[in-house]
This record gives sequence, structure tokens and C-alpha cells, in this order.
Amino acid sequence: MATGRMEAGVSWGQWQLGAIRREDYFYRFDADTARLIHASKNKIPLTPGDEYNIALATNSQQSYGMKLGYRLALHTGLNGTLAVSLLRGTEMMDGGLQGSARVVDDKDYDIAFDVDYRYSEDALFDRQTARPDGAGYAIDLALSWQATPQWRLDFTGLDLLARITWYNAPFTRASGNSDNKEYDDNGYVVYKPAISGLESNRDATQTLPRKLFLNSHYQLTRRLALLAEYSDYDIQRFFSAGLAFHLNDSQIALLYDAANQAYSARLNTPHLQFKLSSDASEINRARLVALSLALQWQY
Repeated sequence: MATGRMEAGVSWGQWQLGAIRREDYFYRFDADTARLIHASKNKIPLTPGDEYNIALATNSQQSYGMKLGYRLALHTGLNGTLAVSLLRGTEMMDGGLQGSARVVDDKDYDIAFDVDYRYSEDALFDRQTARPDGAGYAIDLALSWQATPQWRLDFTGLDLLARITWYNAPFTRASGNSDNKEYDDNGYVVYKPAISGLESNRDATQTLPRKLFLNSHYQLTRRLALLAEYSDYDIQRFFSAGLAFHLNDSQIALLYDAANQAYSARLNTPHLQFKLSSDASEINRARLVALSLALQWQY
């Protein structure tokens, strides 16, 4: 999972208008799938007779467009911003495959799978086709509530309603197997899958995953605050709690996510927001690594 946004614009009164460029990469996969791919890519011997479940789904896109926002004054201490983005899609991949594999010997396995996905570039079978054009929209909402002089609650909902329609999008719906096998110089199997099914083009609508963030900030002293944060990326959820230290206009925070056993360190300044999360002190041993970087400049 990876998401990125770049925005630049102007504001006047309650209105905001800007340009936006964004990328979203969401993948769901079975642990068996990851183990088999890792072993195959790194030439790790397999155990004859082992069986693997194959399941992989993706919902990814790249787009750019214009974003119009309106600042809301809802109640005393409660403010927000409602924004609508009109998007032009440039790249997409939506759908997935599922099947099973059985190990024949330590260097070879048989596989059978079904695939149904839409794409701007065929990553599975190298089909040569023109890229589709996409047009869509996304609705975001941000709310901030100063409940007491010490306690503030912030909510951000990205892509609460977000869709892109791709015109004449290439798609593949087919079944594949390992009947067409080759082997490298070390005897490891190399697949060029034999497939049968349908390759064609049609209009398709892609729904973008929503992203929800809820943050609680309670000021204990002039410089020390208690934090609680919840992030919901549709395919993965995180909850963290910790402390923040305020220094002039900057904030340094350390949080812990008990569910994922991960620590997060964060630095917020008027122009920079940086966050690093990991469940291990050595990155190459980590199962969870998250990096967030945001730059903001007002003039």
C-alpha cells in the first residue's frame, strides 16, 4: 500500500482552488502468494508436496486534476473543509488473480489460476495495447473540533466518494496453467503461462479506496501532549498512542501501535511533516514499514 498527493493552489475567503496530482497503490495478497513469489525470485529450494494458495488483488491509479474546497464554520469550536477533485486518469490496474500451486520438486511447481483485471499496461502477459483515458472525481472532508481548551479532535476523510471511469480500457479475463514450462541454467522453473480466455477493451469504472484518519490531541502541560491516532486505509487499520513535545511552532512525537507492535517517530514543523514507523529496529527485519513525508508552503 502506498499513496501520494501533491497539491498547489490559492485561497480567498472561504474558498480554495488548486491543482492536484495523486497516486494510489493498494494490494491484497495471501501470505502463501508472498512466500511462493519470494522463493521463486530468490531461487530458494521448495518442499515437494507443499501446496500454496494464490490470491492477489490490486486497486491502483495515477491521476491529476483540479481541486475546489470550501471552509466550513459549523459550530463554536467546530470547523471543517469540504473539497471536490475533478480528475484525469493516466494509469490504472484494477482486479486480480486467484488459484493454487503444488510443488513438484525443490525447483519446480505446477500452478493453475484465473485472472480478471483491467489495466493501462498489462503486467502479467505483456499484451500490447493503447492506454485508456480516465475521468472521475473524489470527495474529501476534514473536521476539527476544539472540545475543550486542552482537547482537540481532528477527522480527515479522503476519497469518501471517489470513482474514475476509464474509456475503452484493456482487460483480460482468462485461465492459466503451467503447461508451458522452461528452466534456467540451474534447473529452476521459469514460467511463460499458457492462458485461454478473453482479451478485449471496454469502459470500466474504478472505485478508489477510502482513507479515514481520526486524531486526538490532549494538552497535558504547556509543552507536553497526549496523542491517540486511528488510521483506516480500507485494507489495513492502525491505532497508536503516545506523547508529543512542543517546541515553539514545532512538535516531536513518539507513538506505539500495540496491534502491529510498531513504533512511530514524527516531526511536525510549519512547513514539514515527517513520520517513520516500523515494527523492528532493523528495517531489513521489519514486517511493517511506513514512511510519510509532507511539505507545505504558504505565501
